[in-house]
Amino acid sequence: MTTEADRFFTFEGPLFTWTTERATWYFIEVPTSITLPVTHGWGRTPVIVKENTHQFTTSVWREKSGRTIMPVPKNVRRGRPEGTIVTFFIRLDLSRVDL
Repeated sequence: MTTEADRFFTFEGPLFTWTTERATWYFIEVPTSITLPVTHGWGRTPVIVKENTHQFTTSVWREKSGRTIMPVPKNVRRGRPEGTIVTFFIRLDLSRVDL
């Protein structure tokens, strides 16, 4: 039996960057229609993500503005530049959540 926690949500959006003195990080905004509970400090929620043949774990987090963002690792980006539209499947990672 599939539960709500097993369900993958689909979303797409453009990659965007956040640059610091040390590095440039790539992110995608998670739509507000996908509501995942905040389970860790700093507004973080551990998730499992699929994109094409890649599956990886990461955390999404809510900014003070209310926007939820997800980092996109280099091996998943595969050289795609900022602004590239990417589709992801995301779900709560229950193995890393204390509910």
